[in-house]
Amino acid sequence: MPQSLPTAEILSDAKAYASVGDTDNAIAILLEGLTARASYEDELAIHTMLDSFAGLSVPGEKDAIDWSSEEAEHLSLNMRSGQYAFPLNLVQGNVHRLFPQVELHVGWIPQVFSAQPERAYRFVHIDVDLYQPTIDSLDYFFPRLSEGGIVITDDYSWPGARKAFDEFSVRNALELHATDTGQAFFVKERSN
Repeated sequence: MPQSLPTAEILSDAKAYASVGDTDNAIAILLEGLTARASYEDELAIHTMLDSFAGLSVPGEKDAIDWSSEEAEHLSLNMRSGQYAFPLNLVQGNVHRLFPQVELHVGWIPQVFSAQPERAYRFVHIDVDLYQPTIDSLDYFFPRLSEGGIVITDDYSWPGARKAFDEFSVRNALELHATDTGQAFFVKERSN
């Protein structure tokens, strides 16, 4: 049964937030606003945005489109290398004007992760559409996600992202919650 997005306070003591990919999208700006507000309430909070700013990487075999799905035409038009490229200077201007403490990191996944400092995250938004960067992001962030932290995607209607979240959830015995509007999320459970 479809779930709604989590609206309660994130039950995590970690101070870091991350947004991976899709920095031109309204959801990224909304999430930056929500987490930046939390950052202002807690001056130790850190928000990191990671993106290639060059659009999608090359789709792989696990990104194959199910041509019987309602989204097939939309996906076929949009699932191509370079799609969704957005100029870094525009993102910097918009984000830093509103939220000067946000860190922007430019690079392809997973290489961009090597320059990140080791830290615990309380909230991670993954919006990279395709299987390989999604699974690489999950593999990077999950060990760094604090107990009670949340990982969310708004790409659950994309075949590769869905496959990555489904496989990752099974592999790690996570309860994945899917919405009826294309999002999915899980909460890293607290140990007893």
